[in-house]
Amino acid sequence: MPTATYIPLQTITLSSPATSITFSNLPSTGFRDLVLVVEGTYSSSLFDTAITFNNDGGNNYSYVSINAFIGGPSSGAATISYAPLSYNTGSGRTLAIAHIFDYSVTDKSKAMLFKSNNAGAPGGSTIAARWNSTAAISTMRLAWANQYLAGSTFSLYGIAG
Repeated sequence: MPTATYIPLQTITLSSPATSITFSNLPSTGFRDLVLVVEGTYSSSLFDTAITFNNDGGNNYSYVSINAFIGGPSSGAATISYAPLSYNTGSGRTLAIAHIFDYSVTDKSKAMLFKSNNAGAPGGSTIAARWNSTAAISTMRLAWANQYLAGSTFSLYGIAG
């Protein structure tokens, strides 16, 4: 079995607060999967960070989540207009990692696995999600209700192998 190699594709570091970012012109060959790493500070309560692909804002994303916070565990599932990368409450630092599988294939829906911590209410979330489209992913947009602050970093890697 070949060893997977993380190849940096793009890093966005905010120079001022922002409510969204976009990775565009994603390569259609050379990689099987994508990994997104978010290291950020947010200004106030963010319910979640939303991911959409190829400007698809329709109810084509399904997810199930498992959350473990100081206040107790919770879970959820829905079909909505985005894939929720993380659930955050309060303000502070967060780390989130998204694995997006088979992003460039055109014969199946796109499966995703997200893991994140939560500085506002210590704990973390694991979210399994699916984009119900067979289109290859060429654009990925992240958006949130409030602001990620300057210095927040969003790094996208291609996985070869």
